[in-house]
Amino acid sequence: HGLFTVDFFNLAALSILTVLAAPHFLRFTRSNLSLFDTAVVISVIPLIITQCLTAFFSDTYGDAYHTAAFYTRFLGYLFPLVGLLASNISIGISKHYTFEQLIDLQMLLENKSKELERENKERSLIQKRLQQSRDFSQAVLETAAEAVIIIDRFGRIEFFNSAAENIFLYSKKEIVGRKVNNLMPLPHDEKHDQYIENFLQNSNNKNMGLGREVFGIKKDGTEFPLQLSISSIIEEDQPKFIGILTDITETVKYREKLKQQASQLELSNKIKDEFVSTVSHELRTPLSSIIGYV
Repeated sequence: HGLFTVDFFNLAALSILTVLAAPHFLRFTRSNLSLFDTAVVISVIPLIITQCLTAFFSDTYGDAYHTAAFYTRFLGYLFPLVGLLASNISIGISKHYTFEQLIDLQMLLENKSKELERENKERSLIQKRLQQSRDFSQAVLETAAEAVIIIDRFGRIEFFNSAAENIFLYSKKEIVGRKVNNLMPLPHDEKHDQYIENFLQNSNNKNMGLGREVFGIKKDGTEFPLQLSISSIIEEDQPKFIGILTDITETVKYREKLKQQASQLELSNKIKDEFVSTVSHELRTPLSSIIGYV
């Protein structure tokens, strides 16, 4: 062999070794390897040096390059053995340490398990109480004498009690989920969504209306007077609106009757006053004549 004479056998071995080693070096730079894996990857370096010395520099058997190649090859074989030994020692120490900490770790896990179990029981109890409170509130609203309607921020009906069914002639199945606009005559049905937006923009408002007189519309299209009170609540970070409604049809009729009676009474008083004035005038005229004659 000469300095520039290539040993094709060693060159082929060098090429194969380089191709096989490349993925290991990439893996070495991207992940955490054990001591043995690290030693195997490092051992590729002296083996590549060995092939380079043998293929490109060594002229004869036993020269300096050949001797250097022998030692580098020895290092290449030695690294995996040292890595294997170090890895076994590390694993033994780790196992010994883990065994000593096993009882403490088990106690810690048991304490965490008990703590989680206690938190789950408390959470379940809170949820149960919340559900009981909701059921109680719904039962109170359902049996209320007044009509109660609850809507969301989009005007969709979420709750419609029995009294509301009797007033509007809709069943819960028919009306829940629909817009509350269906219960309003023109033009309020078209403006109701804007009413809600105006209220939401003014966060200081708590009551949209207390005891207002409005008109509703029944399922059969009949319009009738209502007394309406509205308040807002926050449930699960979402605004809700509660409307309490009273059918005041009879009240309005009675009020109109009183107005008519008052008008009739006023007219009667006016007629009486006119009659008294006329009679008084007629009586004063002959008396004046008699007094003048005497």
